[in-house]
Amino acid sequence: MERVQIKDVGTWTVTDAAAANMSVSHLNAAGLPSCTINSSLPHDSLEPNSELTLVADIRGYYCSKQAGFELTTGRDVPEVLLKNNTVTVVTDIVLNTTFNVTLKRLGNVQLDYTCDNSTYNLVCHGAVKLLKSPPECDISSSRNGSLIPGTNLTLTVNITNYYCTEEAAFDLITGSVQQELVPRHHVVDINSTIVSKTLEVTSAYDGDIKINFTCDGTHRELSCSGDKKIIVVGATSTATPPTSTPASSPTTSTSTGSDNTNTSISITTSITTSSTTPPTPASVPVYLIIGIVIALLVLLIIIVVLIVCRNRIARVARKYNVTSKRPKVRNLKENDKPNKGKRMSQINPDKKADFDQNVLGSTADPASEDKEASVKEMAI
Repeated sequence: MERVQIKDVGTWTVTDAAAANMSVSHLNAAGLPSCTINSSLPHDSLEPNSELTLVADIRGYYCSKQAGFELTTGRDVPEVLLKNNTVTVVTDIVLNTTFNVTLKRLGNVQLDYTCDNSTYNLVCHGAVKLLKSPPECDISSSRNGSLIPGTNLTLTVNITNYYCTEEAAFDLITGSVQQELVPRHHVVDINSTIVSKTLEVTSAYDGDIKINFTCDGTHRELSCSGDKKIIVVGATSTATPPTSTPASSPTTSTSTGSDNTNTSISITTSITTSSTTPPTPASVPVYLIIGIVIALLVLLIIIVVLIVCRNRIARVARKYNVTSKRPKVRNLKENDKPNKGKRMSQINPDKKADFDQNVLGSTADPASEDKEASVKEMAI
């Protein structure tokens, strides 16, 4: 038979009389359904002791014998949703279950289909994993404001109220650098941890501070309070992130409460790691900014000195000008010394004769020459 049909189900015998003693054959058939599981609460953000209803929408199942369905959540025992069901045609059905969330209930959701003595693990869509609500976190920094490359910076991350059924891990993302904050570890109860990470700041660390939470193969970015950004002076481009440095394994002490009561946080873990990533040299704009600042400071000092000492500089300048003129005055006086005490007529007789001739119209008598010369010289 190339394709088994419902009509083919049953007992097969040989009708040839010569083969009447041959055994009969029984044919059973099972039609595997498709399924979708819906949750009354967000299946990836559950809190212990909350009431949860799961609804399984099953489409197209068939079993020539008795059929049944079982639902398993987390590490709990399977819960029977349907048992010893007999159908004659392909059937759809909706099954549901309601329970209080416990730590044992968190984990994978598996729907199993049983037909006669065979069991099939169905691959469903929807709420196929129940997860606890994301942990809370707070980030504090040892330094605030803008940082110069090469500065040592310590980030302290306080993580509370986290749980995973398999393994949990945390990564720290600063700018373009992602590194391990808390390594993978098994969790048996709701945990808390405080982690310190020391970084040597480079331009690659410029940007937002983020915490990634990995739980049961699911990656989630946490919304943390506190410091959210690192600002690096002179960061102009995203550098290649350095190699991640594994963090030391945490040591925890756990006290597990009852599945039906609130589980208190009883674990405090302290992990201190130090990044050995070599620093990236400061970018060129840093030196350019420093040079401009130094030049402006020098110019400002020169201006202040000129303002404060302007009176002294003016006195020195005037003194210099007077000193430079004194030799000329001294030479002039020295040239006048031979004629000192002499009359004009005695210094230049020719000019006196010309004056008498042109102005007076005659030449003075020699006898009155000195007297007239004195009078005229005084008038002149």
